[in-house]
Amino acid sequence: MRRFKQALSQAENITILKQKTHGILALCDEKSFPYTVPLNYVYLNDKIYFHCATVGRKLDIIHQNNKASFCVIDQDAVIPEKFTTAYSSVIASGTIKAITDKKDKQIILEEFIRKFSADYFTEGLEEIKIYMNRTCILELTIEELTGKEGLELQKLKTK
Repeated sequence: MRRFKQALSQAENITILKQKTHGILALCDEKSFPYTVPLNYVYLNDKIYFHCATVGRKLDIIHQNNKASFCVIDQDAVIPEKFTTAYSSVIASGTIKAITDKKDKQIILEEFIRKFSADYFTEGLEEIKIYMNRTCILELTIEELTGKEGLELQKLKTK
């Protein structure tokens, strides 16, 4: 990172990943053409998990190239009069693969319920039973995790 004074700590990066609900997954196909897709996710045991259908472009690309990047924006407030933005974001990079073990899939899908539908946990377990075989779980193993916040946000924090 060029502006190391704006770097977030690893603890701050992880806090953002745990708190936020969605980000942008970036993949690159065999022709080196980028493909990005917004996804919700869960962060668990130092990995990021996504759910999707069992077929599709995303999976086709991952089979060709398992390198991935995932960006989560924590804050984004435009300050028009200063021609800038108060922002913070995290980027996780690593390798991505499908999880096939049913027990592991169950654990991860339960985490999705806890994060997004906690008040409907029992109903969510029923949904898992119905859709388990039609659901693919992707696991991003983080090899690099960086976060950055803009100078304007740093100034607001010190006031």
